[in-house]
Amino acid sequence: MPSVTTLSQYAISNIGPLTTVFTAPPACATKSRDLFLGIRYPDSDPHPEPRWAQSCSFGSLGECYPSGKALDDSWTTLESENGFTDAGKIAYFSPASQCPEGHVTVGVVAKNDAGQISSSGVFVPPVTDWPGAYLFLNPHLNVFMEALDNGETAILCCPEGYESSPGIGGCYSEVPLSSYGELT
Repeated sequence: MPSVTTLSQYAISNIGPLTTVFTAPPACATKSRDLFLGIRYPDSDPHPEPRWAQSCSFGSLGECYPSGKALDDSWTTLESENGFTDAGKIAYFSPASQCPEGHVTVGVVAKNDAGQISSSGVFVPPVTDWPGAYLFLNPHLNVFMEALDNGETAILCCPEGYESSPGIGGCYSEVPLSSYGELT
């Protein structure tokens, strides 16, 4: 994939290589990034959809994520240049030899030389849809599969104990309502 491109209203950006095992500092084990209240539709996707953020600003990834500072800088650049696309940004590491320490592979997708997709995990089926739902954006995973060049493979990693969501194309964990503080 090229280092920066736009596809289906998403900015897709290569953050750089992840060729060694990343280990987060111990202080990161107690940090929570961003909390969202989500909604789970009983008749469709079993995964919750984040709707309401606890804060209007997103927390820094910093040293708790592989190339967290590079990701933070990338978002800052987009904000300062009004470079946000309609749908947002998808960031990835390339080349990458394995998931970071404390993460597990939740999906693999490959595009062969003829352009055919083979997939496993969160990338199955190779087209993400939400039955009965009106899609206003092409789901992240569809866009990422479309962006692969022939002969490329991508893996999606989530922290251990997290679930992957085809709907949001990321990782999440559910927390008790008390995590949000006093309710009014």
